[in-house]
Amino acid sequence: MAIRTLGKKYESESEAIRALQSELSRLEEQKQARAGTLKSLPKQAGLDSVDELIRELAEYGSPALRKKVLGRAAAKKKTGARKKKAASKKKTAGRKKRATKKKTTAGKKVAGKKKTAARKGSVKTASKKKTPARKRRSRAELTESMVEEMRKAFDAKMTGKEVAGKFGVSPSTVHNVKKRLGLTGR
Repeated sequence: MAIRTLGKKYESESEAIRALQSELSRLEEQKQARAGTLKSLPKQAGLDSVDELIRELAEYGSPALRKKVLGRAAAKKKTGARKKKAASKKKTAGRKKRATKKKTTAGKKVAGKKKTAARKGSVKTASKKKTPARKRRSRAELTESMVEEMRKAFDAKMTGKEVAGKFGVSPSTVHNVKKRLGLTGR
């Protein structure tokens, strides 16, 4: 009985288990190496601890993260670049308002009266046409024979796009089938 795992076929359970165990030990070594790298980061940045590094970096994080790390008052404080960006937005908005005011004429009063009357219900306004709802695609109906044919296509080194075109499904459907078959990571 053949067993398929990690994108490969194994003849016996013991072979598959050995392969899984070696992959697990490789991942554990990788995790330990990453942990060592992360622990050495504060020294590379000239700091004494991970806590100091986190506090230094929190300033560049999202408001939610700053709130968690630095507290409420510090979370509201914007960094210099953000302050400049916010100030330039205010200036641009002010310029747009002034430009709009210059363009408008005496007809503005009439338009304002129409809006007020429309709010009160005395003047009927043109109703907006509703745009039709977007038609949704139905889910692809996949049979077991189609899935088996897709497996053969993957073994024949066809790309996901080619397989999608051949079976008339979306590339994301093909990817989901690949995941279900355990063929991702190839």
